[in-house]
Amino acid sequence: GSLREMKETTSAINILVKAINDYPQSENMDLWKRLLSDAYTEKAYGFQNNKQWIEAEELYKRAIELRDENWIAWKYLGWLYYGRDKDIEKAISHFNKVIELSPDSGEGYRDIGDIFIKEKEFEKALDWYRDVITKFPDKPGFKMTYANLLRDAGQFEQSIGVYKNVIEDFPEEVWAY
Repeated sequence: GSLREMKETTSAINILVKAINDYPQSENMDLWKRLLSDAYTEKAYGFQNNKQWIEAEELYKRAIELRDENWIAWKYLGWLYYGRDKDIEKAISHFNKVIELSPDSGEGYRDIGDIFIKEKEFEKALDWYRDVITKFPDKPGFKMTYANLLRDAGQFEQSIGVYKNVIEDFPEEVWAY
């Protein structure tokens, strides 16, 4: 994010922390905690993009401490552990938490599949995405990733079939053509 956005996020954090501390009985407490958790997540993501791992990790953990169901913080903390430490097991455990907290988003599933791709475990990735597209037939991005994996594995007939399926099911998705 831009410096202006980071300053605005920092200001929001300061205001929310003060409100939470000054008005512990407020009926707005749940809202403030959710907003603060989201602001910590946003700021952590900025640190993570700049490879400021320690700051990012601390803020993601604060976000989760405030609101355990903040699946976005769990997701990006998983990517932090993969990006910084190459800790696949820890990353996948965080992505499983994302699946638990937000099963319908498909995000945790995508993240685990993407780990397999990044690790060049293409057979695992193919198996994973084959399952994922049956769970999420309404998500063209998952089908496109699966088709690309098939193509990259030299399974051209199958990949063309999946691409055609995406075009039939999602004609508005021009990137499938």
